[in-house]
Amino acid sequence: MVNGCQTTRSLWKAASRDAASLLGSYVNLRLIAIREVDRARSGGGLRGRISASTNLQTALIRTDDLWTRPEQERLRLAFAALRPHWFYETKRGAWNLLSAQERARFERSEVGGRSRRIRPLRLTQAAWAAAGAPGEARDRTGSFLAGASAAARSADLVYGEIFSKQAQQLLLPMRLHEQASVWAIESAQSTVAAQEPWRGWVKFGLVFAVYGYLAERAAAEDELPNPFLSAARSARLLESFELWAPELMAACADGFDALIAGMRREPAACRRFFRQDGHLDEIRSAVRAAIRREDRLRSMHGLPPLGSLVTIGMAAEAA
Repeated sequence: MVNGCQTTRSLWKAASRDAASLLGSYVNLRLIAIREVDRARSGGGLRGRISASTNLQTALIRTDDLWTRPEQERLRLAFAALRPHWFYETKRGAWNLLSAQERARFERSEVGGRSRRIRPLRLTQAAWAAAGAPGEARDRTGSFLAGASAAARSADLVYGEIFSKQAQQLLLPMRLHEQASVWAIESAQSTVAAQEPWRGWVKFGLVFAVYGYLAERAAAEDELPNPFLSAARSARLLESFELWAPELMAACADGFDALIAGMRREPAACRRFFRQDGHLDEIRSAVRAAIRREDRLRSMHGLPPLGSLVTIGMAAEAA
């Protein structure tokens, strides 16, 4: 459509108020067909350039162009092919344009009742935290992706180390972040308290800690490339997520209490803590100690240790 975004939104709003008012209306349509030869010559980026150059009226942000790259389309299709399906929102606002019937494909009841909707930036942050940079994942990802930071190496990290991975390898850290968000809400007195700044760094710290524990459990059998679990191992853990993730996340969160006790009122101190590499070892040690304590309690009640739940999850048959 000419001026497609504005036209589509206007039609949608008008139809929701009075569908009959649109009877007899006409809309100009412009169709751009990209030949395969043009697609090959442009390296797959012609569609993105058309989108950018024909949306000058729309307020684009600097990261929008990143989500039109070929690897993003590959991931979008891969997430849509998973069972259950996931909606990878490579274009801002695409979720809002889905019909109720289309959204129903991505409904779920677990993990707070959220839809199976993935935002690329949040996926990047969760994967980056799992890869060993929880502090940077919390407060630097946006500027890194936009090229506004002096740390230009970030683009290579994101696209070389993260978006080259398979969908399951990226989905596992994101689901861990969801579980950490559930912890933040349940452990706070209110939703407002759950949004306190310091909790943001703690959530990405939890992703780092829990994913690191999973990697340790798998290290005896897997080679961990860059440093993600294999796609097959990730798929099995996703299939059994509800078996092990809530209890493991809760135990690791308990291990954070002593670490962040004096930083709850100082977000800046919390940020510095999670962004200093030396403190990452403290996080690992605190988590291991918390899991040992939890396992002792579980043993007293005749329950299997957390490690065995993870091992069973890793051995589960992935759908």
